[in-house]
Amino acid sequence: MIDTDVHTLDLDDPAEVVAYVPYRLGFRPENSLVVLSVRRHGPDRVGLGLVARMDLADLADPRLERTLLSEITGHLSAEHCVAAWLLAYCDPAEAGEPATLERARRVLAPWRRDPRTSAGRCYLVSGARWYCLECTHDPACPPNGRGRGELDSTAIAAAMVVHGHGVAPPAPPSCGCGPTAPRRPPAPRGPARPGSRNSRGSRGRAGAPRGDGAAPGPGTTPSRRGHRNRARHGTASCSPD
Repeated sequence: MIDTDVHTLDLDDPAEVVAYVPYRLGFRPENSLVVLSVRRHGPDRVGLGLVARMDLADLADPRLERTLLSEITGHLSAEHCVAAWLLAYCDPAEAGEPATLERARRVLAPWRRDPRTSAGRCYLVSGARWYCLECTHDPACPPNGRGRGELDSTAIAAAMVVHGHGVAPPAPPSCGCGPTAPRRPPAPRGPARPGSRNSRGSRGRAGAPRGDGAAPGPGTTPSRRGHRNRARHGTASCSPD
């Protein structure tokens, strides 16, 4: 059990953990690996630590995967984290459920071998279902997974909604970062000066790397939430608690 801003999160309840992550990030991740860590807050108390999201496309490159693994586990060591929950968000494989589960296990394998990210559970969220990859013998975690819709009826989801926290739609593929801002009518502008930012349009945004941050979630402050930790050739969105 750890306390969030609005509710006590039961880390032993898989549905509570899986339901909490989108509220923490501020959006529903897709084709991502999310690390949710727990660290010590004093001699007899633990709380949420680093939460990081990585694109599966980056992890498909062995060199980038090693870089990101080293970077994230370095943060976990510096924060004295005692456990890390791993959540893989994958599109359903055309070959069916077994292929999707196997892909998730391949993605998670290097992280499960590292002692800094092995003390926790692994989950897969895919399509309309989610799975606990380690406790399929438990009646609460059947081998064929559980419906994703039931996550909305968990205690943590209800508490988040009551306190005004929401979840934005998944980020567009061209960006791969945080939630998309609501569309607003453009404000009237005068002519742009040559060389000004307005004359360049959205050029700067188009070059943004994948995973360059998420909207502030509950339990974070804007100053720390804005911290972004980037590997040299890959990008991870990190949010220290």
